[in-house]
Amino acid sequence: MARKHFDRGLSLAHAGRYSEAIVEFEQAYQLSPHFAVLFNVGQAYAASGQPSQASRAMRRYLVEGGAQIPADRRKQVEQEIARQEQRIAHEEANPNPAATAPPAVAPAPLPALVPASPPLPTPSTPPPVSELPPPSPPTAPPALPVTGPSKSGMSGELIAGLTVGGLGIAAAGVATSLFIWNAGRYDDWSAANERLSKDSNPPNPADHAIEQQQNDDLARSIRATSWVTVSVAVASAAFLTSGVVLYLRSRRANRSGDVKAAASPVVGIGPGALVAGWAF
Repeated sequence: MARKHFDRGLSLAHAGRYSEAIVEFEQAYQLSPHFAVLFNVGQAYAASGQPSQASRAMRRYLVEGGAQIPADRRKQVEQEIARQEQRIAHEEANPNPAATAPPAVAPAPLPALVPASPPLPTPSTPPPVSELPPPSPPTAPPALPVTGPSKSGMSGELIAGLTVGGLGIAAAGVATSLFIWNAGRYDDWSAANERLSKDSNPPNPADHAIEQQQNDDLARSIRATSWVTVSVAVASAAFLTSGVVLYLRSRRANRSGDVKAAASPVVGIGPGALVAGWAF
């Protein structure tokens, strides 16, 4: 809005309608009080034959502009103020201008009116103040989680019991597979051993000795596999028993809210077999 009044004032001044231009310049200054507008106000007053107002506006221009006004412009304005002061003094000395000649020092012609630099800022209006929402009531701090078995989920002991029980079932499957495989090898050994025992006078003693050696090696392998099968079966029983114990203790703990240490199986490799035990 201030720029609109300023531009209209320039158009009116160029058209020689100085009184109207003064009104537009002053409205622009009221909306956006930039010191450059005062220069145009003073020039318009001087051109309209109002030296007192012109001098006052130009002095305000120098004061408010301060160091922002270039030295050559300041000198020009000071010279114009001096001319307007001469006109004021002449008018005071000759209150009846019709009876006297015009003043010796005529007012300087109106210089080209320039827009304010920098451009006039648009006056900012404060944003409407919206009503603040009522403060929210203080919220209670979140409750700390209670350690222990969860009523709605599985406790750590229950998970451990299921895991250990699953290992026991897997070990039982391995032991069963070993037993079935080793039983088949035992049947092969038994048949070969019976045949070799009956052949007391073999036609090829060297081949008979080699076959006998291979059958003896098979027997030793069958015995070793049997020990491994038994060890895996024992470990399977330990795992299954531990899983059942952990499961029952977790169910009891869920009812009473008390969790105690439970026994855990320990399985290691011993000389020639697996070794199973318990740790508390």
